[in-house]
Amino acid sequence: MPGATKTWSPRNFYTQQRGKYEIEGSGERSNSGRRDVFWSLFTLRVFFTKHSLMMPKQYIAEVIESSTTELSAQTRVLNGSPPFGSFVKVGTSPMSIAMICDIITGSSEPNRQPVAYGKSEEELRKEQPQIFELLRTEIRAKIVGYSLDGVIRQLVPPHPPRLHDFVYVCTPEEVQTFTQQYDYFRTLAGIGGSLSDELLIAAIQQSCSCQSGSARACLIRIGKELSRLFRDDYDRLESILKRIVL
Repeated sequence: MPGATKTWSPRNFYTQQRGKYEIEGSGERSNSGRRDVFWSLFTLRVFFTKHSLMMPKQYIAEVIESSTTELSAQTRVLNGSPPFGSFVKVGTSPMSIAMICDIITGSSEPNRQPVAYGKSEEELRKEQPQIFELLRTEIRAKIVGYSLDGVIRQLVPPHPPRLHDFVYVCTPEEVQTFTQQYDYFRTLAGIGGSLSDELLIAAIQQSCSCQSGSARACLIRIGKELSRLFRDDYDRLESILKRIVL
């Protein structure tokens, strides 16, 4: 329509600048035209960089089973789980916060078990790529708290995460905020077995690495908390503390 304003888009912008690049009637390119195109491409690069940074971070897994104390999720990519002990989040109201306590890769069909082929993964992907379509990676995570209306509580959430909710890795800032208190240590200690101690060690190492100030000072504060928690089990306390690597 006459007088209508075109919607700005990278394509329209580039086309407009391209018109300045060609000298009508001669097909020759001027120095000013070259400068115009240079700045056009530079602006486009800034545009795409800005908008790619604004895109939400991709999820790592999708919930396939949940309760108020733990959840299971299938990773978006085969072998795409974060490390054991990582803090993850799921849901919005409330947003459950959990620690990965197990990572399992196997067949997606219960009646079909993977078999050994005597070949590397790279060779199998070239020769029999269909094999990997039948595999999946799952994570199990222990829920250690939740966030509701901007307030973090180191308690069991009032509702479990919903099935098919997406799971995201907590940012360093979120881990720092959550680990300022140590009430969730008791939740981890109550799991029982060696898994409990391994999760405690992972939590302590992350807490010391993300808190402001000296990591050693943070470890001293945590040590005092653990000494109260394990006041009747010195051997377990010693086993945990001597395996912490900062």
